[in-house]
Amino acid sequence: MLFQLSNIHRIRELAGLSPIEASGSSSDLRPNVKAILATQLEWLQVRSTKESVKQAAKMVHEKMMASDS
Repeated sequence: MLFQLSNIHRIRELAGLSPIEASGSSSDLRPNVKAILATQLEWLQVRSTKESVKQAAKMVHEKMMASDS
């Protein structure tokens, strides 16, 4: 988890996902937790072979992003 928190931008790049805003700093990585979850959900939508997993990931991702509004 610490690796993901510290390297979220590189992970997204390697996964072929678009950049995401993650405002965590080396002294406080907590803001990057949402970015990690978003990355995992986006990756599942693109890479999962099961349609039910893709749909579930999409639903959770949309709800998570809507909670920012």
